[in-house]
Amino acid sequence: MELKAIKPWTVVIAGLWNRGILSPNWIAKHLFGLPEGEEVEVQVPFNAVLPLKVRRGESTVESQEKRLQIECAPSFEGLAEAMKIGERAITELPKTPFSAVGLNVLYEIVGGERGGSSANLEGVIDERLKREKREVTLRSTNRKYRWREGQALVVVEEVVGHPMKLAVNLERQSRNEEDLKAWLRLPVPDVSDEVKKIQAWF
Repeated sequence: MELKAIKPWTVVIAGLWNRGILSPNWIAKHLFGLPEGEEVEVQVPFNAVLPLKVRRGESTVESQEKRLQIECAPSFEGLAEAMKIGERAITELPKTPFSAVGLNVLYEIVGGERGGSSANLEGVIDERLKREKREVTLRSTNRKYRWREGQALVVVEEVVGHPMKLAVNLERQSRNEEDLKAWLRLPVPDVSDEVKKIQAWF
């Protein structure tokens, strides 16, 4: 059984963000650290209600009313860069009412026999549905446990006919900006080690 990193990997900072400040020029200067006038890619949605996305290299910043999301390359190097961008956002806008920060990684589970952890997706419910001739289209299971000053959420999901997916969210809830910045300064090897422990379940 192989686990393949897939998009999206993200850093999400929950809070009441002032989207009027988070213009493409502001993001380029204050979050990407670019000199004045340096170009970034601005992705404009067809639906005017959706937020703009500002991209530089493999990092994309998207500001919504209640969260700021930084999407990165699906690697721990990309996640490290997104964490730095997230810390800059908190530092630059300290009066924002923050509530949490999360590090999110996603994998596709390829090949191997169904069983072990995937057996948790079977059992009594599937058997009952089978007897009632109901077609199962989605299976999922999750676990949440304490990790450091926050918590880890592990979700395994299978859309029937497609590879299973493993999502890991490492979250710290706090209204204190220093707590959240400390979470974004977690050593990336420590984050990687925790994800590897979860991968070993498979």
